[in-house]
Amino acid sequence: MHNNGLSRRGLIALSAGLPTIGAGQAAQSTDGYVDILRPPDFATAFLESETITLARDGHRWTAKGIAVEAEPHGSGLPVRIQAPEAALMRVRLRWKAKVPERWRILNDQWERSYGDLEWRGLLGERILPWYFLAFDGQATHGYGVATGASSFAFWQVDPVGISLWIDLRNGGGAVRLGERTLEAATVRVRRGNKGETAFESAHRFCRVLCDQPRLAPAPIYGANYVQPMIMCSPRLSSAA
Repeated sequence: MHNNGLSRRGLIALSAGLPTIGAGQAAQSTDGYVDILRPPDFATAFLESETITLARDGHRWTAKGIAVEAEPHGSGLPVRIQAPEAALMRVRLRWKAKVPERWRILNDQWERSYGDLEWRGLLGERILPWYFLAFDGQATHGYGVATGASSFAFWQVDPVGISLWIDLRNGGGAVRLGERTLEAATVRVRRGNKGETAFESAHRFCRVLCDQPRLAPAPIYGANYVQPMIMCSPRLSSAA
């Protein structure tokens, strides 16, 4: 028996917060996607002892000698930062949006996962390093920054918007850019399709995030050792 195109098994999985796709659905766009491939609505600069709200002028935000530029270009949204005199810690970009409350979000981690990746509902304070996947009940959408960013970037998502935090610190202290223009990060997104599994969507989105992947010519077999227990966990990765 089906309900709105989902099987009973699919409905049970959705109630548990698990991404699933009904078999045989045609690939098409869904209305659970939130478009952020546009200039953000707000920009805020964080200094060591001051927080500055930047004023928007087109695709630029400026105040007190600090300038942030975010203009869509091709398939991405490059973020460039200038601060000749200020010592910057972070910049936050904010997109106003009606985020579907049915979203289930999968996080990334800064380096690698230690069993701490999970699908969860909206939680505004949750830190989502680098990129996140959002399952809307029918398709899985991707939001992130391209590899090679000149910053540590993470996302936060709540019912009324999406925020991108750009951490510019040099170690634990502020950075002084001088006359340099910093290519801080490039936002990239992928609108998911019905009929894709979450894994397929993630696989395709990671290709969007990385223009020049360094792939091995063949499958690699390895081991991960944990001291002092010397626990060995075999791993298999594919170049596909």
